[in-house]
Amino acid sequence: MIQVKPLSPERLADFLKFFDGTAFSDNPRWSSCYCQCFYEDHSVIKWSERTASENRALACERIQGRSMQGYLAYSDGSPVGWCNAAPRHLLHALDDEPTPDAEHVGAIICFLVEPSQRGHGIARALLEADANLRPTLKSHGYLTRDSRMRERKKYGQPGARKRFQYSKR
Repeated sequence: MIQVKPLSPERLADFLKFFDGTAFSDNPRWSSCYCQCFYEDHSVIKWSERTASENRALACERIQGRSMQGYLAYSDGSPVGWCNAAPRHLLHALDDEPTPDAEHVGAIICFLVEPSQRGHGIARALLEADANLRPTLKSHGYLTRDSRMRERKKYGQPGARKRFQYSKR
């Protein structure tokens, strides 16, 4: 069973377990971020020079100070998914793109599911954790039906799209 819980200082150990563990096993180049990229003002710091240990320490500091927000997904008590959903005013990398009423606007800047857990409904559970996320993402075209899903077989036909061969006789 999948459980989704908001990030809090009490869940710091789970956040670190997820990011230090298998979260980026299929893309190790991103493993040093710890979801800190958008919390930084890129006019002040040079992101390419930041190290994983610096980002890890900043993530711990922000989580302890409740200035980093998001949701952790758990399967059998272990963290398997992460959604960084935060108010826009916390995301300083977006400061050069002014948004009217930024105090009331949020952004999803990171969405991550452990590679071995993909396809098991983790992403859906993370989206449904906050009832306001799904309609907004759907209206902007970010949520679509998975076109790889198999179409059902139609009654009286050999398959979903396959038809019996036409015979003129």
